[in-house]
Parts: sequence; C-alpha cells; structure tokens
Amino acid sequence: MGDKNLQSFLRAIHDLAVERCGQDFAVYLKQLRSERERLLKKSWKKTPPEDLGSKTEVFREIDFDTIQLHASKFLEERQYLELLYEIAKVAIPYGQFHRAQQLLLLLKDHAELMKDDYFTVQVHQRLGDISFYLSDFNTSLTEYELCMDYYKKLKRPQRLAGIMLSISVVLVETGEVERAEKLMQEAKALATEFQLTKLLIKINMNLGNIYHLKGSYDDSLSHLTQTLDLLGETTDRSLEARILHNIGLAYKAKHEDAKALEFFNKSIEMFATAENYYMKSVSYLEKSELLYRKDDLSAGTALATSAFQAFSKFGDRLSMGETYKILGMISSKRKKYRTAQAFLENSLRICRDHNKPLNIGQTQVELAHLFIEQGDTGKAIEFLKDAKTGFINMAAHSRANEVESELSALME
Repeated sequence: MGDKNLQSFLRAIHDLAVERCGQDFAVYLKQLRSERERLLKKSWKKTPPEDLGSKTEVFREIDFDTIQLHASKFLEERQYLELLYEIAKVAIPYGQFHRAQQLLLLLKDHAELMKDDYFTVQVHQRLGDISFYLSDFNTSLTEYELCMDYYKKLKRPQRLAGIMLSISVVLVETGEVERAEKLMQEAKALATEFQLTKLLIKINMNLGNIYHLKGSYDDSLSHLTQTLDLLGETTDRSLEARILHNIGLAYKAKHEDAKALEFFNKSIEMFATAENYYMKSVSYLEKSELLYRKDDLSAGTALATSAFQAFSKFGDRLSMGETYKILGMISSKRKKYRTAQAFLENSLRICRDHNKPLNIGQTQVELAHLFIEQGDTGKAIEFLKDAKTGFINMAAHSRANEVESELSALME
C-alpha cells in the first residue's frame, strides 16, 4: 500500500505543479530526476547503504521535496504559496496527513498570507481537517471555531454553513451529540437558504450518522438512502463512496450482513478508483468485522491487518485502536483469550486517550463478552455497567438499552 499510495500521490502533485508552472518545469524535473537517480544508483552499487529498504520509496520521497521546493523557481511568490496550499489539499485524501500539515503550518505564519483573511481561514480549515483525521479533536475544534469567527467577520454564510457542519462532526466524535445535531440543523437551514446542494448532501449524510450513533438504524438508513438519491449523477466518487460506506454501517448494525457486505465492497472499489486510500482502509476494517461474524477468521485478520498498516502510516491512532478491537474479537473467537484481552485493552486505552465515548463503550462491551466466555460474570457486569453509563451520557439510548438487556440476563 505504501509505495502505491505514495506514487499515486506524487503523480497527482506532479501534474498539479506542471499545470501551474508550465512544461518547462516538467522538463526540468525529468532532467533532475534522471541525473539524481543515475548518481545514487551508481553510488549504492559501489557502497550499499545500511538497511536501504525500497529504493523506489527513497526516490519518491526525494521527488516530493524536489517538486514542492523547486516550483518556487517558476512562480511568483503568491502563486507559489497558493500551489503549496493546493498540494496540501491534494495530500489529505491520500492520507499524507503529516506532509499536508507541514506545508500548512509553513503557510499559516507567512507574513504575505497573514494580510489575506480569506486565504488564512482556508489554511486553518485544512489544519482542522488534518487534526480530525489524526483524532486530535481538541485541536480540530479550535481550528474550526477560529474559522467560524473568520467567516462571520467576512460575512460568508455559505462558508459558515460548511464550517458549522465540520464542528458538528467533531462534536459527534467527542460524544456531544445533542449539541452537534442542533448545530447541524442550523447549518442545514443556511445551506437550504443559499441552495448549497453539495453541502446539503453532506449534512444529510451526517444527520444519518447521528441517527446511527443513537441506535436508530432504520432512520439512519432511510436518511442515507435519500441522500444517495439526492446525489444523482455525480463526479465526486469519494463522496458517493462515503455514503455507500455509511449505508453499509447501517446494515451491519441491523445484522443484515449480506447487504452490508455488498455496500462495503462497492465503497472499497469506489474509494480505490478515487484514490482515497484512507477511507478505503476504513471500509476494509468494517468488512473485516463482517468476515469475523461469518467465521472467516483468516480473511478477517488479513483485512484488519491491511487496515492497521494503513492507519499506522497515516498516523491515525484512533483507527488503530478500532483495529485492535476487531483483532481482539477474532482472537476471542479462536479462544486465544489472553491475546484477545491484550488487543482489547490496547483498544480501550487508545479510545480513552482520544476521549472517544462511543468507541470506549463498544470496546467495553467486547471485553464483557470476553469475560463471559471465560466464566467471569463479575468483570463482565462491571464493563457492561460502564458502557451503559457512557451510552446514556452521549444520548445513545438504543445502545444503552441493548446493554441493559445483556445486564439483566447476566444478573438473573
């Protein structure tokens, strides 16, 4: 995944840079690359470096620095800064979060850009996006709230609606569901007033996610299906794939696994076409749980491992924690209880570190199931009680009721 993802990303930014800088830049890069690779290969042949690994990956790493640094020779300063911003934007769907973050932090404090409020706010918004993907929700919320103040100051209601949606999504992740839904409805009213169709689609999709979180799976499914219909003939394959992925989640929650698998397979194929490798890995993880349910434990482990490797490269610790949960469930089904407990405890620690109430509760439920398997009802009850409290606090009442049913059965 690493080499392929990096090469696709570099191809995208190469094309972007050549579009901005002209064909002379393309010729310049080709000459530099040819001379550089010939020199390095000759040197490596004479004296091999220690632990060289993939030569291709080394060359592509150098390519990234060469493109972003040498483009400055072909553009005026403002044009060059705008190119760096566009490169950062391109980097995000490829999961190149740290590269994007480095570029944006460089831009954030640039004296020329600090004079331009609109450009500055876009930089902060992308920094918020990256922090969200890296599960740093406090930083993400700080960046987004700064953007909301900017858009109010600039009197940009269309942009304001978009950032309100972003803030709502972060609030959902931190368990502030009621506040998130209220803000999302305000964003929907603005988007409706200004006929922002694409934003309305995203808002409807996220409202469907809120219903899912609360355990209202039929409402979620209805909302997401309507959203897919609203999408119509779109060229935004990544957005369409997200909706398909979320429909798969709703069917998975309803235990309609055949339908869920169908939608995850579609989303995986579409994310791959859109070269959105981060979300493709998220769909992999969800599919791995379905394979676990079907007792196809080897295939489930393989997909979960692929997802884990991707999340590690992307720096997404929270998704790594979710993968630990799936690996723990698989290990438990194999009756490898010590390994299962270690995986699940890793998951719980990471979820707590990132203050993710839903994930904490779900992992606590799986730990309870593990202890039930081993006949330790007391520990199982403790975990279920904690999970129930967490679900109630985040207004996930259907989930709390499911846990209450399990508690009642254990305490009879």
